[in-house]
Amino acid sequence: DDFSLFFGVDKMETLFRQTRLLADQYDVVVTNPPYMGNSGMNKDVKEYVQVCYPDSKSDLFAAFIERCLEFAAEQGFVGMVTMQSWMFLSSYETLRKRLIEENSILTMVHAGARAFDMIGGEVVQTTAFTMTNQSKPGYLGAYLRLIDGNSESEKMAMFKEAIRNPSCGWFYQTDSSDFKKIPGSPIAYWASDKLFNAFLNGKSLGELANVPKGLSTGSVDRFVRYWFEIDYSKIGFTVSDCEETQHLSYRWFPYAKGGTYRKWDGNLEYVVNWQNNGYEVKNFVDEKGKQRSRPQNTSYYFKKCLTYSSVTSYKLSLRYLNNSVFGGGGDSVHILNDSYFFYVLGFINSEIQCQLLKLISPTINYEVDHLKKLPVIIKNEQKEKIDCNVQSLISLSRRDWDSYETSWDFECNPLVTLAKERGSQSVLISDLYQRLREQWRADTAEMKRLEEENNRIFIDAYGLQDELSPEVPLSEVSLTCNPAYRYKLKSNEDGEKRLEQDTVKELLSYAVGCMMGRYSLDKPGLILADQGSTEQDYRTKTGSDYPIDPDGIIPMLDDNFRQDDIIRQLHTFLTRAFGESTLHDNLSYMETVLDKELRKYFQKDFFTDHVQMYKKRPIYWLFTSSKGGFSCLMYMHRYFSDTCSRILNQYLRLYKRKLSDDKGALESQLSSGSLSASARNALVKNVERIDKLLSELTDYERNALNRHAGDRIELDLDDGVKVNY
Repeated sequence: DDFSLFFGVDKMETLFRQTRLLADQYDVVVTNPPYMGNSGMNKDVKEYVQVCYPDSKSDLFAAFIERCLEFAAEQGFVGMVTMQSWMFLSSYETLRKRLIEENSILTMVHAGARAFDMIGGEVVQTTAFTMTNQSKPGYLGAYLRLIDGNSESEKMAMFKEAIRNPSCGWFYQTDSSDFKKIPGSPIAYWASDKLFNAFLNGKSLGELANVPKGLSTGSVDRFVRYWFEIDYSKIGFTVSDCEETQHLSYRWFPYAKGGTYRKWDGNLEYVVNWQNNGYEVKNFVDEKGKQRSRPQNTSYYFKKCLTYSSVTSYKLSLRYLNNSVFGGGGDSVHILNDSYFFYVLGFINSEIQCQLLKLISPTINYEVDHLKKLPVIIKNEQKEKIDCNVQSLISLSRRDWDSYETSWDFECNPLVTLAKERGSQSVLISDLYQRLREQWRADTAEMKRLEEENNRIFIDAYGLQDELSPEVPLSEVSLTCNPAYRYKLKSNEDGEKRLEQDTVKELLSYAVGCMMGRYSLDKPGLILADQGSTEQDYRTKTGSDYPIDPDGIIPMLDDNFRQDDIIRQLHTFLTRAFGESTLHDNLSYMETVLDKELRKYFQKDFFTDHVQMYKKRPIYWLFTSSKGGFSCLMYMHRYFSDTCSRILNQYLRLYKRKLSDDKGALESQLSSGSLSASARNALVKNVERIDKLLSELTDYERNALNRHAGDRIELDLDDGVKVNY
């Protein structure tokens, strides 16, 4: 009665009805529950879920799985559509084990990504299932694996086909108690008995290696750079222990932070500020004094290990790493017994690993716990063969990576290297390219052969000859010189054409590097890559008489009135690198491949290609007027505070003076009375063209260069291109 007086009769009746509904149990419970991660819950909901549903507190949909089973009577049924994450993630491991022990999955349609056309991408991945509220040992649940369908209609067609034809290849029947054989008990319904048994027979990777998380800086813009945008002399490449950095003057150190799918070696592009054993990173806090960075597991930094991208939309791929910090999306595997280093790398980069890891984590996120659960079967009689293969694969991958400018171990353009092997004889670049392409084909074929041999050895070790093929698709042979991997194009012809074109562009980029003094035809590797480098520094380091650009400023104009014009300098480079007698043919070949005159390529396309090659952190900067009537390149590492003034006074104004002289000469011709009408019209058009160009250059001078020249801006390469540019 007191309650009735306080709440009112009507409210009490409503409350009692709700209480009865919540207390009742049902034969069938069906729902599409709400999805809400822990971070999105308000305080009350978060506390309630943590107390009442601790095994499923990470997301509201998982808590609803438990709640729906509470709604269901004994031997009742639950049918739900949920995210698939509860099937695999470590945060739901306790929930899975309880469901397997106390309940039984009857049917499941594992839809994966793109099950609903209105929701695109890989993030929303769903599963629909029915479950009974009782344990049924030995019961074979029915599972449909529709994850390969790319749309609602494709998945529906696969569903109907599985009903008609259970032998379709995506229908499975599995006893859910088998899931307990895999660490973490993932709902890996598609696994064969041999794959399940691999977890019983092998050693977990966690027994053979430590898999620590690495450095999270808290601010990439503040602490991380591409190696090529800073002063090269400030990078410490050979450190083997954090303590060493306390006694070195280097500010920057290699930083492996993931990258695209690539096996064996490479993806080394970044450096991190770890000066004085990471003092600045370790003391990076917010305005309230809370630490923003996470410099975890520092005792593993700079040690020999394997690194991988923890988030990828493709297969897991591991690479050799040494003398480097790791983290920021690039985690690591540290082998406890060094004698098994190459064996473990061979295993993790094999097809076996791909199949095993799919059972543990068929998502785009490879957690440390996932890798530690991988079962490694060691066949000592095959160890020597695996070790030899893997070392050869690392060498192939490293040679490929170092053939491109964006590697810090790049020494020389491969076409130039081949020309040097021919001695002083003049050579055609077209012939050199064909020879280089054959070498690349051989390297690709050898990597494919070695990987397939490794696959075969591991497939035999796991007894999976009837289930897996050792074949490696050409698109997975991760060499940059392999167009099937590099471009992912369906047409082999398109890939070959694009590869040849890119190879010519890379040669032209190297040529500009030689003009600027960044590289030298007479000495391998980087030459001028420190802040404020000069022509005299180049002479001292190389002893070369090659005529590099005196001030690191190269004009790209419509004509070659200047001695340091980019086409004139290109002629000098090609003559020195490939010989004088083949100069004309080599120029013609490059223009044919580019389908463009070289002068037009430099004026219109070079900088765009350079920005793409250098990951939007260009080291050659473009100074250009509004319509490109005046353009020049400036090498960032040879910049001084008077560089803008030099561009203004010694390049732009001289060019304007030259154009004014040209205009005067044309006007003198117009004053002649002996011109035909067509000749006069041509001269008038030429004068008008020069007038427009002079107006454009005057506007550029007034609104841009004048201001910058007077500012005498100083750069600090440690700030990186993004800030300085």
